[in-house]
Formats: sequence, structure tokens, C-alpha cells
Amino acid sequence: DKRSRKQSSQTINLALNAVKFLYAEVLKNLIYFFLHTLFLSIKRPGANIAVRIGLGNGEGVHSRRD
Repeated sequence: DKRSRKQSSQTINLALNAVKFLYAEVLKNLIYFFLHTLFLSIKRPGANIAVRIGLGNGEGVHSRRD
């Protein structure tokens, strides 16, 4: 009886570890996807914005004809 109880608790621990691992993986992927989408949506309104910020020497700021 004791042995079977120990085995079931072992199984529960394994299941919990698997769930934790899956949860971490899903969370990681969600965060990555969110950041990726955010980055794309920031880039999209005008790829020049990123270039302007990248230049930063006032070069891109002066040629602003929107």
C-alpha cells in the first residue's frame, strides 16, 4: 500500500514537472511572439522612423517631409 502511494506521488510530481515545463515554454513563446509583433508594429508605420532614430545625427530629422 505504501509503495503504491509513493509511486502515485512520483507520477504526480512528474506530471507537475511536465506541466511546469510546458507552461514555461508556452510563456516564453508568447512573450517572444508579443515582442516580435510589437517590434513589427513599431517598425511598420514608417521604416524611416527606425532609420531616423538610428541616424540620430540630426541627418534624418531635417529631411522630415511628412
